[in-house]
Amino acid sequence: MLDADHFVAHFRQPGEPMARGNFLSRIFGIFSEEIVRIWCRDDRSPYENLGRPTLHYEGKPYTLDFLFRSRATDRVFVVEQKCEIAFENYRYLTLSDVAQLAHHKKAAFAGFLAAAYERTRPPIFHRREPIETDGAILIWGALDRQNVRTIQEATGLSDIISLSDVIQDLRTWRSDEYLQLVEDRRQWSAGLFAYLSEEA
Repeated sequence: MLDADHFVAHFRQPGEPMARGNFLSRIFGIFSEEIVRIWCRDDRSPYENLGRPTLHYEGKPYTLDFLFRSRATDRVFVVEQKCEIAFENYRYLTLSDVAQLAHHKKAAFAGFLAAAYERTRPPIFHRREPIETDGAILIWGALDRQNVRTIQEATGLSDIISLSDVIQDLRTWRSDEYLQLVEDRRQWSAGLFAYLSEEA
């Protein structure tokens, strides 16, 4: 099974109640951005994370999720992560069509998309200092790889990264930091449920 399929299948299992998907989605969402930060801290990742940038769009500041620098080219990109797993019956779990992006109607995401093009790029700041950027990168839960290029052409995005690939990289690399992150959360969760099931 392709890893993207494995990622999707883990969250969306036929016959399982929707409550399961909603629960796992919320649990995963608590620390999914930290998974990306760990990936970027590994020298084998194509990108390093410089922090959280702020862009000014339509007169208001918006803080985005990441600011990536390519290890190969030194080009810098603003980055937004969207990983809505169970929302609207898993409608946004796998990115397969540019129309799915229209679901995100907030000005911050519009500003992020504007940052993909040099002619519409809003002012962007990092640590309160203006910074020149080279485009925008989107992170999504899983990708329909046949349509990624079409989505990039329609949006101008420099790259679209799947969390499923990020996780597969970290598992393949046997990243100590990633494995510790997972183990910590496993123990914390087990401790909570052990407490909840104890007799008074």
